[in-house]
Amino acid sequence: MNKIVRILFYIFLAGNILDFFSTFLVGKAESNPIVARTGILGLLLIKVFLILIFYWIARTNVYKSDFQYYITISIMVYATFMLVFAGVVNLTIVKTTPEYIEAASELPQIEKTGSYLEFIKYFYIFPMLFNILIFKLWEKSRKEATIQCRIN
Repeated sequence: MNKIVRILFYIFLAGNILDFFSTFLVGKAESNPIVARTGILGLLLIKVFLILIFYWIARTNVYKSDFQYYITISIMVYATFMLVFAGVVNLTIVKTTPEYIEAASELPQIEKTGSYLEFIKYFYIFPMLFNILIFKLWEKSRKEATIQCRIN
């Protein structure tokens, strides 16, 4: 297993555990639409499925192209950031402002889901799109660039 991908996988695994634990603590205030539709068990099954997929990818360590490898690493980094960020924020809110959890529990699910999707859009989708754009621009232009010292 590739050292960098292995480290990313273990951080991804820890982030999923933290996120699941924080989701459990937040309870009815949780905004994740998966939890709203399937409950905590549905979230657990999806998390296990994603962890197994990333484990398989990390274990085989075979990629069809630089782009596929780059995207795999990008997904793991951004997904882990989101999981850890959301988990830490949830745990901080649970510990410091229980009245916020109570107020959030009273909000309609559609409002909580909207906020959740905004979070996904701004912290995952947009950065990933920029990431893909940057890679593609690099890939298309690198043949024309004069690089004095290439690092392999």
